[in-house]
Amino acid sequence: MTWLWGLLGIIVVSVVASLTYVGIRDRHRTTSGDDSSAARKAASEAERYAAERHAAQGRDPRSFGSGGHG
Repeated sequence: MTWLWGLLGIIVVSVVASLTYVGIRDRHRTTSGDDSSAARKAASEAERYAAERHAAQGRDPRSFGSGGHG
């Protein structure tokens, strides 16, 4: 029975150590402000290009649901 408690203790210590290591490692991988501003800029450019494509097809992207007749 003692070996079972020892094995259980080793497993618990291993799991806690693994979770601690992963938590510390991922904390160092946080994104910077430059990354989020670049993502916002890319998203706004993608929206602008989508609006230009819709306009080139004669559809207003704001008239969603009206079948493009608006």
